[in-house]
Amino acid sequence: MDQGTRGFTLIEMLVTVMVISLGMTMIMNYDAVLPQARLASSASSITSDLRRMRNHALLTQREVVFAYHISENSYEAWYPVEMDEDGRIIGPGITVVLDPKELETDTALESIRLADRTIRDEGDVEFRISPLGRIAPHRLLVLNPEYPELERRWIDVDGMINDAQILSEIAENEEVVSDATFR
Repeated sequence: MDQGTRGFTLIEMLVTVMVISLGMTMIMNYDAVLPQARLASSASSITSDLRRMRNHALLTQREVVFAYHISENSYEAWYPVEMDEDGRIIGPGITVVLDPKELETDTALESIRLADRTIRDEGDVEFRISPLGRIAPHRLLVLNPEYPELERRWIDVDGMINDAQILSEIAENEEVVSDATFR
């Protein structure tokens, strides 16, 4: 037999089958990974914007209101007064600091647990960030509505150190600590 009519070896066929199956596995897993990436992105955006608004309140020495709109899966921030272009207070009203931001597809604001263990799961929840950067402690649950038990992130806003961090899970019996606990 001459070299031009030679067929595939067993090794070449096995490598080809492995490459095809690896490619198919990656394609199939892409659909499962994408919602988790969106969930992580939404949680990261909220955490980042909370920190940014805290820093904004500190730098401007003005109170900022940070509001979650649970039913609309969005959040925003504003000054609780109307201001002109130069930053002078004109009167009552609002001046937008952070335009409303919607969460990624496949993610939802599920609930907010306040320091007194009250759970809010609908409507609007507002938190005031003081000119000193203080905000009331709370936990926000962001999840994938299709897989609420598997794909969820808690955003823990700590009033003690004025920071926010993302937690993948919290213990159900964990005590919620508030500033009042230490008074």
